Amino acid sequence: MVNDIVHRVSRLSVLILYVAVIFAPVLMPATANASTGIGYSGSNVTGLVEATIPLPGLTVSSDDPTMPLTLSINDGFLSMTTTTGLTFSTGTNASTLSFTGSVSNINAALATLRYRSIVTGTKTLSAISSSVGEVYFPGNGHIYEAIYHGSSISWADAKTAAEARTKNGATGYLATITTQAESDYLAAHLSANYWGWIGASDAGTEGDWQWVTGPEAGTSFWSGLSDGTPVGGLFSNWAGGEQPDDWGGEDCATYYSGGGWNDLSCGPNLSYYVVEYGAPDDMPTAPPTASFTVTVNKPTVQTVSIDSCLDLIEIYENDIDNRYDNLTLTTDIDCAEEELSPLFSQDDPDFGVLGFRGTFNGQGYTISNISLDGGDGNNIGLFAAANEATFQSLTINGAVSGNWCVGGLVGRATNTSFSNILSEVDVTASYSTGGIVGCWVASSGASSLTNSTGLGEVNTNEHYTGGLIGYLTTNNAATATINNNYFNGTINASGWGVGGIIGYAELENTSTLTVTGNTTNGVQSPDSDAVGGIIGYIDVYDTASASVGSNIVTGDVAGSYYTGGIIGYIYVSGTASANIESNDVTGDVAGGYYTGGIIGAIDVYDTASASIESNIVTGDVTGGGYYTGGFIGYAYNGSDGGDEALSVRNSHMTTNVSSGSSSIGGIVGYAENIYVYRSSSTGNIFTDGDVVGGIIGTAGEESGSTIVESYSAGNIEAEGDLAGGLTGRNGDTTILRSYSTANVTGYNRVGGLVGASGGDIIDSYARGDVTGNSQVGGIAGRCGGDIINSYATGLVTGNSNKGGVLGRHGDDSSCTIEDSFWDT
Repeated sequence: MVNDIVHRVSRLSVLILYVAVIFAPVLMPATANASTGIGYSGSNVTGLVEATIPLPGLTVSSDDPTMPLTLSINDGFLSMTTTTGLTFSTGTNASTLSFTGSVSNINAALATLRYRSIVTGTKTLSAISSSVGEVYFPGNGHIYEAIYHGSSISWADAKTAAEARTKNGATGYLATITTQAESDYLAAHLSANYWGWIGASDAGTEGDWQWVTGPEAGTSFWSGLSDGTPVGGLFSNWAGGEQPDDWGGEDCATYYSGGGWNDLSCGPNLSYYVVEYGAPDDMPTAPPTASFTVTVNKPTVQTVSIDSCLDLIEIYENDIDNRYDNLTLTTDIDCAEEELSPLFSQDDPDFGVLGFRGTFNGQGYTISNISLDGGDGNNIGLFAAANEATFQSLTINGAVSGNWCVGGLVGRATNTSFSNILSEVDVTASYSTGGIVGCWVASSGASSLTNSTGLGEVNTNEHYTGGLIGYLTTNNAATATINNNYFNGTINASGWGVGGIIGYAELENTSTLTVTGNTTNGVQSPDSDAVGGIIGYIDVYDTASASVGSNIVTGDVAGSYYTGGIIGYIYVSGTASANIESNDVTGDVAGGYYTGGIIGAIDVYDTASASIESNIVTGDVTGGGYYTGGFIGYAYNGSDGGDEALSVRNSHMTTNVSSGSSSIGGIVGYAENIYVYRSSSTGNIFTDGDVVGGIIGTAGEESGSTIVESYSAGNIEAEGDLAGGLTGRNGDTTILRSYSTANVTGYNRVGGLVGASGGDIIDSYARGDVTGNSQVGGIAGRCGGDIINSYATGLVTGNSNKGGVLGRHGDDSSCTIEDSFWDT
């Protein structure tokens, strides 16, 4: 065992180089004649992770009896052992400290300033003579503050209140945010968790959004509603999905704490407003500032050999000694006779469970017969938690149980990488359960799980169950890579989010998730929702991206709502993107509502996009309720990026699709505003309900889709109404250069290409027989769009309203038939 970390800290060398600093007098925010300054007489502070690092050298001066001061650093905790006479508007142990006090009391406190962090690297400590909630933007020399009114205030009253405020010699106004740089800076530095009024409105002329306050007053920057455009290329930052829609008369602009804008009724709806100080002839005096860097390093790393299970127990008892070390397994060890507790589970008073932060190298050896019963505890595994750790070349078997974040190897992992891990552990928990990791966070760095295998049972009685990972979240430009892994164990679960590799994945900010080359034997969880052969449930937000490709599911997948051969449910929003490509499902997929051979259901919103391309399904797809598709059960595109924002390309279904309910399609069961290109279905498609199509069952009720150069060739049958060779119900969908050779059977509204059409059919043909009762057509059973340069050659059989091209016009008789014919 290595020496106590206290001994390591005692060897800490903190280099502080003192330099002369000349204080420049500047105006105090509250008193125009008060001279205030901040000085720093040191530089280059260096210390150890987890250690308490002294930060001497900051001093302040002022002619005013009291002054405000705000200290901030990237992460971790700032604190002072002496705080006599100070009044805090923040906590006293935080990454931001904001307080007021006399110069002597502030200087006495600053002499005891210190810092703790568990994140290595170089950070910047900043000091500014201002109160929390105030922001000085060096880019334009302006000051901003978020004002809490205490109760709801109207936009007009907020405008009046802002213009009555002064700061550092300048008069305020409701903020005008006119550049990307200004917007980004405020989003990063202004107080969080509020909506506040800003100085924009279209109350004068609907759709003419102007800045009506500050030096930009009278400047139009946006024309129109949600489908509007910037005026003259001027900056705007409407939040995703919140472009001005004037819903209920919304004429005033609000600022989200994350930086985006929204329109809202101008009445007393908000309790915050954002004030800006700065105009060409009325600039505020810049508040005094000072900054320096603090570099946090890891301690000296030791190599620790593990020769028996007793060594693991010793590490548990003294885990602070070995947190950053290289732990090396030197032989197979058996823990059958030993009582184990999760390693590295001790709480830190500031940071909670820090976990293991070194490297565990199993060297191909096995830890067998572990037994860990965590009861109702969280973060349970052989390792309770891991942070910036590495695990490699290890086999582990036994049983682990707990409540939340429970994994065979690690309960909760942060920025950690795994390779060549074989887990034969049976894992049981209530939430977030994984064969290798229970909960995994990837933040601001690279994390990976590669070439690893799960062979045990994974049991969850609530939510988020994965063969390898229970719950995964990524944020802050992180990259998470899940490649070339294999799960051939058993999953017993209920609740939401069940996947052969990942139960639930949440992607935020600019993070990236790549899930490629993985193989599972399927997932049998018929009582669960959001069940996928690879991922159960995935949310992709902000500007994040997900790539799920070249994965193979060899066994059957069964769930309740939202069941997919690869992904149960996926939601994409903001400006995020998702690419689901070249996956192969060879087992059968069976679910209730929302069942698809690749994806159970997908929703795309804001300006996000998703592409489903070159996937293969060779097993049958069976739904017990609405929305069943050979590739996607339900696909909804609410993105402003058009129908190609959600696309299915080069995807070919060769086996059978069936359901006991409505909206059944060879490619997609229900599609709203999607683009299908060069895709086909050659299997038989059947429903004992209504609405079945060779490509799409229901092709849009709110807005149409587009089908290009696609075809179907199996038998298509509905016991009810609306059956078509390409679509059953075609809201306003365009069909271009596509065909069907399928025999189509239904009751009413049955067509060789479309059962009932509201869109155009162009350069397309049908060669199969069409059979129905009423409204039966070689191309369309009922038509509300145009049929152009298209033809049918199959036999048309019906009792009434039948035709070689068209069974019946729509009620508005809007269907035009041009250069189209029936030839049989």
